[in-house]
Amino acid sequence: MPTSPAPAYRIGGPPPHPHAWLGRGGEQPTRTGAPAKEVLCALCASAVNPWFRLTGVTSPSPAPRPRRTRDAEATRQRLLRAALELFTSLGFHGTTTPALATRAGVAEGTIYRHFAGKEALYAEVVRSTARWAHGIVTEVEADRAVPVAERLRRLGHRFVEAAERDPAAARLLFRRAGDAPSDPASRAALADYHGGIERLVAAAKADGLVRPGPAELWAAVWLAAVGFVAWKVAAKEWEAASATVEQALQAAWDAIAAR
Repeated sequence: MPTSPAPAYRIGGPPPHPHAWLGRGGEQPTRTGAPAKEVLCALCASAVNPWFRLTGVTSPSPAPRPRRTRDAEATRQRLLRAALELFTSLGFHGTTTPALATRAGVAEGTIYRHFAGKEALYAEVVRSTARWAHGIVTEVEADRAVPVAERLRRLGHRFVEAAERDPAAARLLFRRAGDAPSDPASRAALADYHGGIERLVAAAKADGLVRPGPAELWAAVWLAAVGFVAWKVAAKEWEAASATVEQALQAAWDAIAAR
């Protein structure tokens, strides 16, 4: 049975995330069918809105790019989305370039016009997802009017909402340690994302709210617990808006909180 091509979603950009188009000349449709120039993903705009609630953008749209450039960019984004879905369901070694091409709705040779190979495609998916996650962390971290413990709670909820809306992104973001990428750029992008969480935990520790010991340690403990919750939600074993998830997120905080 033929596989439907992956939709063209923008991965990266300011603020970067892998799943929505933002102001790209109004040609690429969104999931709602609205022109991209009219919408902005609420995940990037608000800490409390659901992932794909869309709001109007009042700033003027950029001048349209040449059609060939737009088409090439759309193809690249379809490849990235197909790679995200296949790598996180079949694994890197289980995903073939013919399967990627079929999923993206392009010829196999098209992959090599955009990426050096499967490894480069995987690395770009990891980097884009890490940049998107770093954007979430940075947004939550920047809200200094909110107590740091509450910011960590909100961050946990944002990741759980992400897992519900896009399981593939959550599977990549919270993959097992043994699946970590080896290329330096991907590792650096992941380090930036982890670093934001460490800063939040360090701020809580400075306020006497976190147990003695390195902030890096307690950030890793907190993230492991939240990642477990996100995996459960991504697998549809737990409902995001459930007492179980609330209990688990509270347990993530309790694991690092000062006694």
